[in-house]
Amino acid sequence: MKDPKSKTAVKDTTAYTVGQILKFHHQNVLHHSETILGIMAESLKDKPRVASNAAWAISNFATAFQSEPVNPLNTHFQTVVQMLLVTSDRSDADDDNLRGTVYDTINTVLGVAPPNQYAALEELMKLFLDRIESTLRDGSKQPQKQALQEKLCGVVQVLTMKLESKVKPFADRIMGLIYKFFKAGTSNSDLHQESFMIVSAIVNSVGHDFVKYMNEFSECLYIGLSNAQEYQVCFAAVGLVGDISRTIKNQLMPYCDKIVLYLLQNLSKPELDKSIKPIIITTFGDIACAIGSLFSKYFEVVMNMLKQAGDTVAHTNIAEAEDQDDLIDYLNSLRESIFEAYTGIFQSLCSSKTPDMIIPYLINSIIPLVNNVYADVHRSEAVAVAAVGLCGDIASALGQRVRSTLSAPHILRLIDDTKTKAEQAETKGICDFAQRAISQM
Repeated sequence: MKDPKSKTAVKDTTAYTVGQILKFHHQNVLHHSETILGIMAESLKDKPRVASNAAWAISNFATAFQSEPVNPLNTHFQTVVQMLLVTSDRSDADDDNLRGTVYDTINTVLGVAPPNQYAALEELMKLFLDRIESTLRDGSKQPQKQALQEKLCGVVQVLTMKLESKVKPFADRIMGLIYKFFKAGTSNSDLHQESFMIVSAIVNSVGHDFVKYMNEFSECLYIGLSNAQEYQVCFAAVGLVGDISRTIKNQLMPYCDKIVLYLLQNLSKPELDKSIKPIIITTFGDIACAIGSLFSKYFEVVMNMLKQAGDTVAHTNIAEAEDQDDLIDYLNSLRESIFEAYTGIFQSLCSSKTPDMIIPYLINSIIPLVNNVYADVHRSEAVAVAAVGLCGDIASALGQRVRSTLSAPHILRLIDDTKTKAEQAETKGICDFAQRAISQM
């Protein structure tokens, strides 16, 4: 790597080989770790193809050595990050995907930063927010600027997650930038997805204080929820609804009419990517848990939707599918989400002291889906325990009113079979709870 006579191809392949060693066999170079890190960092100044592989090697170094008791990256953290930043600003950084690789490496290095680097992380947050603001002052819409904004947002997301509660002083500024991205009218789906992921990290960091951002941010959220064509954006927006629901609880209510409408509309769109449907269904349970008795406003329409989803699963013929494994995984995911939604809704009914409202749906919707799970040899443990847990919750709350329904032999056998085959200790605990609840009815 240091030989001035070496050709670019030699340095390039050497950096790549070192990166592979770090990825698969870092234990064998523990005694050379500081030397390797220094040489790869210095090679960031080389030609783009060499620098790109050197950056990739540093990324592998960061991942490989994060749990080692002696990690030179902890000592040289700020120096390495500074060299990566300088590399990202090179005039030839667009060559050989250098800039993209460097930003990916920055994310990896920041993600494994040691606890004593919080002050440095805070300074880096200021720096990257400055860089984002600089791109917003640039009125052009060239692809390079949008790609840079995506990379910068990715770094801000990592920093937000790393700083946790220490990100609060930056939250107003970050949310202000998010508003600007959406108000600019850009159709950059990758940027919108990155923005929602940043907000998710903000929600988890600031907690209930996120309420103060909802009036303005809700309009951004609706844009994402309505973007069924860009499924990754819609997926991130739906996931964010769940995060917000669990955080701000019943203060989500002023925004629920539109949120529920968009979620229901998306489920009815044939063009919606099927991978989003399970998370949408689960989100109804999150909303119900968040707003409690206020969910009664949406109870009937959502319960009817869940019945339709359950019926769709029951009438799907796996034998006719081209990719049976994929369909089995999808149906398991869909059924699990339906049971999670039922559980959240039932908890909201219990909080409003109206658990009896579940009884008609227990007979017409829930038990048929439980039967479907019981009869399916392809059921996953997650689906089985979701069904068992819901039956236990209902038995515990309603007792004798549902004894004949929940004491059916196939339900008892499902519980026993799930417990016997359980791979997770938590699964056995839920089965024990359901058995006790049913036996005490």
